[in-house]
Amino acid sequence: MRTRWVNLLVLLLALIHSATLSSQFLRYPVLPRTLSGDYISHLTQSQAFLDGSESVFQAVYPPLTHLLLAAGLLILGGEPLIAMQRTMVVVASLAPPLFYLVAYRVFRSRTLGVTVVLVYMF
Repeated sequence: MRTRWVNLLVLLLALIHSATLSSQFLRYPVLPRTLSGDYISHLTQSQAFLDGSESVFQAVYPPLTHLLLAAGLLILGGEPLIAMQRTMVVVASLAPPLFYLVAYRVFRSRTLGVTVVLVYMF
């Protein structure tokens, strides 16, 4: 019975985390591109993966992020900034359950797993 409640708690925390991230992007949907060098850098790298002009082995830090953003751009299309934001909301929303599973498998403690999720979220 305890396992079920802990799993529900982790799911609830993941939903709260996802809602918080999503609400930030709804409140501030598009930032000026000229103020963010990171946006241009990540977009350029992600588009280089999409058009095949660069491979994963030539990637600069962080290559997995750029691959995920490229997948989001390909799947969602439309305005690149919005597609990148939505992709990162999905990735960040999957992080709490993943962190819980890793902590539980490593330490065999559900309490520590929930603690790891809370530290990540806050």
